[in-house]
Amino acid sequence: MIKMPTQRVNQDGSPSCRPMACNSCRIMKVKCDADELGTGTCSRCLKMGRKCCIIKPVGRRIRKTKMQLEQELQQLRTSVEQDSDQPIGDSGFMEPSTPTISAPSEAHTIAMPPRYESTQRAGIAADASVERTVLGTLPRKLGDFELPPRKIDGCIKEFFEFYADNLEGLFHGLQNPNTLYEYSPVLFWTIVYVGSRNYTRDPTILERIISPLQSVFQQSLFDPEDAIPSIQSALLLCLWPFPVDTLFKLRTHVISGAAMMLAMQKGLHISGKAQDFVRVPLSQSNVEKEFRKTLWMHCQIVFQSNSIYDGLPPRLEMQEEHLDDSEIAAEHSFLVYHYHLHVHFMRRYRLILSISDLSTEIGLRIIDHAKISFQQDICLLVELIDISPLRKFAYHSAMLLFGVFYFFCGPGTGRDDGIKQAYTSAIAILSDAKRLDEQRGFANHATHAHLRIVSLAAVVVLRVMRSHLAELVEESPELAESLYFEAIQLSKKSSVRLNDLGGRNASILTQLWSSARLFQFKDGSVDGLKLLLRGRLCMSLVLDTHWWWRAEFGGKTNPYLESETAKSQEPSRANPVLQENNDTALEPQPLAIDPSLLPSFLDDALPNWNMDDTADFGLEWF
Repeated sequence: MIKMPTQRVNQDGSPSCRPMACNSCRIMKVKCDADELGTGTCSRCLKMGRKCCIIKPVGRRIRKTKMQLEQELQQLRTSVEQDSDQPIGDSGFMEPSTPTISAPSEAHTIAMPPRYESTQRAGIAADASVERTVLGTLPRKLGDFELPPRKIDGCIKEFFEFYADNLEGLFHGLQNPNTLYEYSPVLFWTIVYVGSRNYTRDPTILERIISPLQSVFQQSLFDPEDAIPSIQSALLLCLWPFPVDTLFKLRTHVISGAAMMLAMQKGLHISGKAQDFVRVPLSQSNVEKEFRKTLWMHCQIVFQSNSIYDGLPPRLEMQEEHLDDSEIAAEHSFLVYHYHLHVHFMRRYRLILSISDLSTEIGLRIIDHAKISFQQDICLLVELIDISPLRKFAYHSAMLLFGVFYFFCGPGTGRDDGIKQAYTSAIAILSDAKRLDEQRGFANHATHAHLRIVSLAAVVVLRVMRSHLAELVEESPELAESLYFEAIQLSKKSSVRLNDLGGRNASILTQLWSSARLFQFKDGSVDGLKLLLRGRLCMSLVLDTHWWWRAEFGGKTNPYLESETAKSQEPSRANPVLQENNDTALEPQPLAIDPSLLPSFLDDALPNWNMDDTADFGLEWF
């Protein structure tokens, strides 16, 4: 038996006023009266016949949590599965960030993107967040598809290294996989999908994740409670859509439309009015307000560009209230530059769309005015911001989109001068893309819009080389040929699945360049500047070229070429109905109706861009 001291001593040696308790009483958390009795033992130990002693340090045995046990088990599995390469486990690729968790009635801090409508779900203890960060990545399962931590870390590392910068300011504090999954499982799997597009350690992830992710993401669009993560996921899927083999199978326009309306339902389109779109009192910090502005700016840029680069009219007016936002400008200069560029472009783009017939002299002047005024505005912006290669690429892309409309104009000197300027922009785009690919692997991580503009630039080069302007442009034919072949290589590198859009586009461009009958009309003339398909706006040039490819290599009839021939032969033809079959006279004939008496089904903001020439010829792009 150990004699109990009469006075407790602190760890630093100083006397303590609190009496010391024996080990048994300390474990049971009851009052010990050893000092009061003065017998060297307490009444409790004396009654139970135990030794009354003190052994330092004393403490209860702490049981491990379920998360700790799962982590130990996973570490054993990882040590067996790891190959000779250095492991990526425990989220070691990036310094983990500890999310700051606030009370349920308060808003989140910058450590995690705001969850405005459901802040009560953020009531997680801060020590648990620290534990998740320190322990490492947990395995996750999506339907029947299960992904181990090592591959989760690899895909998420790939995303934040090569993809996240395209949506600047939207994923701050989500680098840790466990934190990301708790924030939103849908956004977690979307980021894994994007990162798996070029994850070489397991190329099968992309194919296995697409089907379950499509189902989960579709459900998330109809869940307004988780609107913000769903919008973030929609932005990613519009930039890097699920691989398909034809353009008409893309779901990006449906996704962008639903996500845009969901963003407006949550009040992102009105700055500083989030309280008007929720049922409970809302407390927002400046960081959260800035995040909402940033998210809405990305929505406008991505969703509208998605329509433009696929030849569809943008239906939402640009809001210019964020152009002078100093807080966003200081934090995200890259985003601000692209937003300025997009706002000025859309202003002139809508001006061009307001002209119903660009083949007139007025149409030519409108295109000239739109392009020159855009250049003047951007020159003022360039003086304030350093121009990087990616920003140059964006500027040249906008200039090419303006220049393509010169193909809609009637023959003449003005049209030829405009097409030569468009050709110069196309050469600049392909040069920028080649430089970016050499520096940072541009083709492997390019967005859908980037690849579409590269394809458009290649088609402009091809058409000019097959016209009378080939000898009038300043650039040499050798340079044009080498950059055209570079576009083919970029399309090949961008392909993530056999026979997807990137792979098929590379094959089409290759066959078109070697064709001897391309742009050859029935009268024997070759004119690459003549545009027959005119209903797909700035992408009409690409889709018209694809019809030439179908006619020569796909065994199909070019309906636009046949229509052009029929119009030229129409005056010399007799009545074909009576000559072919007299029985048709017995069939009921449609009533003659004056079209002027019918209501207009076209929106006044969208002129009739010869849309009667763009009938549905089936769900085939190539």
